[in-house]
Amino acid sequence: MKSDKLLDVLRQKFDAPNNHILAQRLGVSPALLSSWSSNPRELNPMQVANLIVKSKKHGMQEARHYSIKPIVEYFPIEANDSRQGAAWEIFDSDQSANKRHEGIKSFLREKKGIYIFYDSRGEALYVGKAKEQSLWDEIKSAFNRDRDTQKIRIASHPTTGTGFRPAYESPRQIKTTKVRLVDLAYYFSAYEVAEDMINNVEALLVRAYSNGLLNARIENFTRKA
Repeated sequence: MKSDKLLDVLRQKFDAPNNHILAQRLGVSPALLSSWSSNPRELNPMQVANLIVKSKKHGMQEARHYSIKPIVEYFPIEANDSRQGAAWEIFDSDQSANKRHEGIKSFLREKKGIYIFYDSRGEALYVGKAKEQSLWDEIKSAFNRDRDTQKIRIASHPTTGTGFRPAYESPRQIKTTKVRLVDLAYYFSAYEVAEDMINNVEALLVRAYSNGLLNARIENFTRKA
């Protein structure tokens, strides 16, 4: 196969308008492609095989680099009532006019991936994935979701009554109490993850962070997304 003919086909397949861009996408030197283009020669099987191997290695490196990208890490939560009072907001950028909050919300609305909630000590509370809807929508949904997993032992206190009575007159019982993420979460992280890796990344994190407050279901690794 003539080298110039091969380059013509590769430029079309890789949507590369010139040899310099094609070299970047193949992971080879621009000088090599310039030589093949300006001085066409018959390529032997070993030269073609070497091109395929270099291209494969380059593709694997790019996949590793771009498959998981942090968006925000340990970002502080400022829980606020929604305007309708029906749910909690992670933070209220509409009322605060906080440009950083607006930017985070806008960015997360365009991405899919993995998110993590943490308590005030930075310990993981919950790992979730956003695959069917955006990271922002999934994070907000999980933040408000009633969950049986998060339970802590705390003293129960009356929410109605005429006044205060000291504990020595009205002893309180320590009870296992279900709490929502909104009651515990202080920080969250979000990562953009390649779609075919989302399930396995979630499974890895859930299994690595497994504890009494975390996800009830231990996800398994899958071969397919």
